[in-house]
Amino acid sequence: MRWMSLFEDLEAELAAAHDGEFGREVSEMTRTEIARISLVERLVGHVGMSLTLRSGAGSWSGTLGHVGAEWLVLANGNHSVLVPFSALTEIDGLGVQAGQRPAGVQARLGFASALRVLARERATVTIHTGQRQARLSGMIDRVGSDHCDIAEVVAGECRRPQHVRRVVTVLLSAISAVESG
Repeated sequence: MRWMSLFEDLEAELAAAHDGEFGREVSEMTRTEIARISLVERLVGHVGMSLTLRSGAGSWSGTLGHVGAEWLVLANGNHSVLVPFSALTEIDGLGVQAGQRPAGVQARLGFASALRVLARERATVTIHTGQRQARLSGMIDRVGSDHCDIAEVVAGECRRPQHVRRVVTVLLSAISAVESG
């Protein structure tokens, strides 16, 4: 009987060691998988959900509408904000779910591509730059590879030469957010 008790104790110790080793392996595999998830993938997993964003230009709350390779769009009614990832400082409301990273053409649509859509639509926008709460309101005239031109237009007027106060060139890297609507 004494031998049986000894073997039972050894089996229990081996089982506990195995369970502990298995638990450590699972934890390590989980950490490794989480380390591979990008912000883009997490955001794609939250499209249609409510988030609050903060950047150097301020904060916005709304529903995550689109996620690009370098940017996201948050919508709140008819109002939306386009924010480059490089300007984000905080995101409230992200859960653990993740989606697939954009692929193909969508993966190549950078921040400049999103601005070109707004320029094509002749949307009236407010561009926030830097940490000083600087703002430019008007229409995006043209978008280069690393800059864009904003025509500041008299409030309520369409983009016509007589309504343009000035045209300002802004570096894309300086843009914290683009509001429209």
